[in-house]
Amino acid sequence: MLNRIQLLALNEKDALENNRPPVLKPAIFEEVPSPLEFVKSKNGINDFKRQPLMTNPQSFVGPCMVKGDVNKDGLEDVYVGGNKNEPGALYIQQKNGKFIKNQNHLKVIRRVKMLMQYSLMLMAMVLLIYML
Repeated sequence: MLNRIQLLALNEKDALENNRPPVLKPAIFEEVPSPLEFVKSKNGINDFKRQPLMTNPQSFVGPCMVKGDVNKDGLEDVYVGGNKNEPGALYIQQKNGKFIKNQNHLKVIRRVKMLMQYSLMLMAMVLLIYML
């Protein structure tokens, strides 16, 4: 078998069609503002310095969130867990769809804990069913 070198010469003036920019399709999703006024605080912990064999850093994960009708008004409310520097916050949904932060959420913390336990039980049941 002979090795041949082939020279291919292309000239732009011989092109049959000009380069056309791609046609942009309309976006499927659009950005909407968050209904919750929550900003995650920075965490200065580096898991890989503490446990170098860890595959996924746990300190980069956001806080836990659970939804449920805490005040029994038919609207889903949201509880966002806290961290060591700030407490969790309960956001009560209003009829217009907006959420307000409940500053006095200690009265309903038992209900939130119950909803979180219920959610964890449901996740465990789904996991067991999936494993079967």
